[in-house]
Amino acid sequence: METIPHSMETLLTRVEDYGNTRIELARLIAIDHTSTVMSFLISHIIMVLTICVFTLILSIGAAFWIGELLESVYIGFLMVAAFYGVSTLVLLIFLKPLKARIKNNIIAHLYPSE
Repeated sequence: METIPHSMETLLTRVEDYGNTRIELARLIAIDHTSTVMSFLISHIIMVLTICVFTLILSIGAAFWIGELLESVYIGFLMVAAFYGVSTLVLLIFLKPLKARIKNNIIAHLYPSE
């Protein structure tokens, strides 16, 4: 039969191992969540930048094309700017639901259902 001091020492060793394992598990879970969120953000930032460059080049081309049709380049640019102005107003109207959707998306990536 084991002595009580030896049993206490074994118990303390197991508790210490358990604590270290829990700390390591918490660290790995945090790393997993962080990497998931960062990959989501980086991929979406790259996608948004690509769409912005595409839209910029398309807008310049459309402005020159409309300007050529109307025989006035500045009117083409004004029409494209007016389109973006109206689009911005529509976006402002729907900004609150859009923000809520983005927020819910980020939370869903932070705490995925298992």
